[in-house]
Amino acid sequence: YLTTITKGDTYMKSSITDTYRRLSTLSMFRSVNIQMKERLDDGQNLLDCHIYMTPAKKFATSFESGVTHRDGLFGVSGSLVFRDRNVFKRSENGQFRIVGAVETTQPLTLVDVEGDVQSEVTENLRFNTFEIGPELEVKFNHWFPFGLNKFDKSNQPKSSLNLAFNYKDRPDYERRLTRLKYGLNFIENEAKGSHIFGFAELSAINISKSEAFQNLLDALNDDFLTNSYQNHLIASLRGIWENRHRPSSRRTTSYNRTSLEVAGLLTRLAFNLADDFGWRGAELDETGSYQISGIRFAEYIKIDQDYRWYFKFDEKNTTAFRINGGLGVPLKNLGALPFDKSYFAGGSNGIRAWDPRTLGPGSFRDTKNEVTFNNVGEMKLLTSLEYRFNITQSLEGAMFVDAGNIWFVNNNEIRPGGTFVLDEFLEQIAVGAGMGLRFDFDFFLIRFDVAAQMRDPSKVAGERWLWQPKDEYNAFLQDLSGAGRSSFRPVLNYNLGIGYPF
Repeated sequence: YLTTITKGDTYMKSSITDTYRRLSTLSMFRSVNIQMKERLDDGQNLLDCHIYMTPAKKFATSFESGVTHRDGLFGVSGSLVFRDRNVFKRSENGQFRIVGAVETTQPLTLVDVEGDVQSEVTENLRFNTFEIGPELEVKFNHWFPFGLNKFDKSNQPKSSLNLAFNYKDRPDYERRLTRLKYGLNFIENEAKGSHIFGFAELSAINISKSEAFQNLLDALNDDFLTNSYQNHLIASLRGIWENRHRPSSRRTTSYNRTSLEVAGLLTRLAFNLADDFGWRGAELDETGSYQISGIRFAEYIKIDQDYRWYFKFDEKNTTAFRINGGLGVPLKNLGALPFDKSYFAGGSNGIRAWDPRTLGPGSFRDTKNEVTFNNVGEMKLLTSLEYRFNITQSLEGAMFVDAGNIWFVNNNEIRPGGTFVLDEFLEQIAVGAGMGLRFDFDFFLIRFDVAAQMRDPSKVAGERWLWQPKDEYNAFLQDLSGAGRSSFRPVLNYNLGIGYPF
């Protein structure tokens, strides 16, 4: 697997390059050097291949720190890492890591059901979330535990085992996560940059909600949100196909990623079969859902598609386009997608004219609040078009348009207008447009964008575009206690990000 150079083969430069790359990616060697020495044997010109490798230190300890960026909000993180580069004497890379982070988070209770808006923006900018967790991982340079013979050498199979515990303290709740994950990835087509990833995951999530957040859920009386924030188990299988296409012209490049995830189906099937044979292996609650030790397991099917296309006019001007969609169908046992698996719109990597989780679903408008931060859905559609141009060697400008929204798949009476209907969804597309600056520091890029809400689907027909009159919306603001203003004003949203949005 590690070398594509075979005795008796005709010399090919690509075999030398492939072998060098594979040995270098093992993380076991400080240096790799391949030398070809010519010799004459019975009148034939032959080449002897000599591979020289300098081993790296078996054990290493390091401290890593950085800036976190999730959903348009920032924090700082640090991790202490201990590595063993040859755990089982077959080039396995073992790693123990303990991670800590503090972040800014927008409380879901920032706007309560009475419509009281907290006007102090600085409350959103202070560190109010703490996270810590140990993690143990072993990476194999083959398909563990089956060895090398299940794949062709050109596939370069790799696998991993990961055991992690994570504790997160947010303003709204505390979450404890215990996870066991097995991963497999291999190259489907090296020439076309095509990779396949597979994951099997078993997770237990325990959530302790604050009194204010529990009161908010009770007041909303929304089964979807209530089920999303309860203790649950996830037993899932996920497959990802990823392709990067770089034609020889290099003026256009594209990226495509497709993923499919299923959770709980095999678990429910096993319990159904157990019931058929008269063995009660799990508890049933009043809704007919299975429980394991008093906790429901999540059951859903989820598919995501992300396509990106880039056209380079010249060294200074590039157009980037993205279309991203996803569909998650919650099945009977939990009745909702877990919150971490749900879709949201807005944020610095989405529709940038809206804050994270403040847009949608569909044309739904909360009648008690001007803004809410708990808007999630089961379906997502997002498109973005961005023109990027160099201003100086290290400063880049951008102009962009984002459009899309989220929806529910099944009818949701709590959120009227939030369900996807084929002949209505185009009228529920939100549109934002703006400009941005990118500061390129070689090893990372800092991005600042400002975007305006050009089309807001939560307003009534005839008032959704920015330039249209807002008679109905002004009346809504006047009737809303604590709105802070009685007439519409254009909304500008500022985003700070790390790296390109896509």
